[in-house]
Amino acid sequence: MEDKDHLTAKRESSERTSVLANERTYAAWLRTGLTALAAGLGIAKFLGDGSVIPNELTRTISVILIATSAFCFYLAAWRYQHVGVRMESSHVSGAPISLMILLSFIMVVASVLALVGIWL
Repeated sequence: MEDKDHLTAKRESSERTSVLANERTYAAWLRTGLTALAAGLGIAKFLGDGSVIPNELTRTISVILIATSAFCFYLAAWRYQHVGVRMESSHVSGAPISLMILLSFIMVVASVLALVGIWL
């Protein structure tokens, strides 16, 4: 009986580790996206006058960085969902997938609005 309890506890500990790793990876994707978004907006704001880099190049760099941020936010939700689906049989639950998708969607919308703001 002790061996069975020990194996169950070990499996549950392993499942918790996997759930937490999935959440840490999600957070890392969000941090990467936020960094790209901030860099894109910063370049547009502080180098957008054309004195250091031509305006077209500044705008292109900003658009690439902000588009990359939207892609990172999308990938964060996609990866969290796909890894989470594989762990559904687990007895350990993580953050709700719907919440993570909603958060990523909001971040993608923010990136798109930043792109629109650069062009206005």
